Amino acid sequence: MKTFIWISLIAAGLCLDARASQPVWNNGHVVLSTGQVINGQLSYNWKAEVLQVRAADGTTKAYSAYKVDSFAYFDVSLNTLRKFDAIEIPTASELTRPVFLEECTLGHYTVYRRLRHTKELIKITRPSLYQDDVELIKDLDNFVYFVIDTNGAISDLQAFELSIWPQMLNEYRPQLTEYITLRQLDPSLTVARLMLINHYNYLREYNPAQANKPTTSLGAY
Repeated sequence: MKTFIWISLIAAGLCLDARASQPVWNNGHVVLSTGQVINGQLSYNWKAEVLQVRAADGTTKAYSAYKVDSFAYFDVSLNTLRKFDAIEIPTASELTRPVFLEECTLGHYTVYRRLRHTKELIKITRPSLYQDDVELIKDLDNFVYFVIDTNGAISDLQAFELSIWPQMLNEYRPQLTEYITLRQLDPSLTVARLMLINHYNYLREYNPAQANKPTTSLGAY
């Protein structure tokens, strides 16, 4: 059974109080690109995109996405398991390089997120904020979202209306339209798009027979 978007993570992040700006350590494990598994305490710096691993003997090592395949840790603040993968994504130079992306939802459309890099003085003077996950996840728009389909094609969530939503409607228009109405969603918002993708993944997994017959008219919402 697949695990879909962590609605609880989103809800919890929106209501948690601010914590002191200190490195956050959580128990977890890392799978290196060599296949080696390391257990210990993990602290991920979103700004530097560097993972620190503290072993039982107190020694600490830092890893970039080039050295890691994936890592996961149990976030005690949110009471949930957080999972990250090192995935190659296109850059401005049209080349690809691995970066750490957090899993948001799994299914036909798997969604990952990465911290949105901007130039703000507060972020320069308080770099420790980038290890304070609770502060970061309060605003979903602090992140850039990548959608990867089962064929491995990568899309930015900003392209939702053009490349993702039409395909979803083509398969489950009645169900998705009803879901928007019941939830009173605005599909232009990040949280609504994540919820719609999550619901679409659920429909494909558990209600494949309800899919519409393919049509040539994709329409709009």
